[in-house]
Amino acid sequence: MKRKMKRNSLDVVLTSLFLLGIWFVSTPDAAAQKAVIADRTADYAVGAGAEFSAFDGTHVWVANQFSDTVSKVNISNGSVAANYPVTGNPLGIAYDGRRIWVSRYAANEVVAMDPFTGQITATIKTEKGPGFLLYSGNSIWVANRLSSSVQKINASTGQIEGTYKVGKRPAMMASDGTNVWVANSQSKSVSRINAAAGVKEFSVATGGAGAFGVAFDGTNIWVSSFFGGSIVKLSTDGTARAVYKVGDGLAGMYYLNQHMWVVANGDNMVYRVRLSDGVIVNRYQVSASPYGILFDGNRFWTQASGAGRVSAVTPAMEDALVSN
Repeated sequence: MKRKMKRNSLDVVLTSLFLLGIWFVSTPDAAAQKAVIADRTADYAVGAGAEFSAFDGTHVWVANQFSDTVSKVNISNGSVAANYPVTGNPLGIAYDGRRIWVSRYAANEVVAMDPFTGQITATIKTEKGPGFLLYSGNSIWVANRLSSSVQKINASTGQIEGTYKVGKRPAMMASDGTNVWVANSQSKSVSRINAAAGVKEFSVATGGAGAFGVAFDGTNIWVSSFFGGSIVKLSTDGTARAVYKVGDGLAGMYYLNQHMWVVANGDNMVYRVRLSDGVIVNRYQVSASPYGILFDGNRFWTQASGAGRVSAVTPAMEDALVSN
């Protein structure tokens, strides 16, 4: 998703929602927000155009869409253990405990790879433009950007078990244990799909242009607005609860202990946001145009698509990974 970001004000939308009594906006005092912590980030070279990665317990796997490769990165030192060829613009990536799954955006396929040899062991045709992949239960969920659909693949058999229409250009997905939530970047909405029944139950407007990232905090769903610069809190029935201003070009999110770690593509930053009041507790500078984010138990990893690198953020001491 190529872009040069400009902030797009949501004042009119948010004011209207506030008057309806369902949203509030938090704009934390700048003095309460800490300076950028640059010395806690390491950058490692991979291929070009990486947006997403996956973690297998030992390595971070990175799909390099413009290099037609998948990189296997050692989490200890960031060295590349292997680069495996995957043609067709590899974009989304996921790990199911046995195999690495990669979407081939230009080929309209998802492939399964042996994590030890890099050999492709299965190829599944999808609808157009497969992007983000989510592993949940025994299923690989595929967000097809050009088809406005999500497909469910049985991870054991490779069979497509369902195809569900969602909003325009689905970006990222998350599971709440029962439902799969899909952020629709060109529809300003999020869709909820019952993972067991495979039925799209509803879509709800997020109020933010470019719904992109989505995460579950154990109780609520959070959606990031790429163009609006905010994260939106939704109950699992789709009711809007809050919206917090964070930064420019918000993309991937990761929930950990009462905080959301949010990637800001336009700011080249990872923000740690306290969910009780929306205060940005810390900011970490990363390489150009980051998208997705994952946590390996020690560091947060984000993919710098504009720099051909991955950035690994080590939380500072004051970011102690405990509830507070």
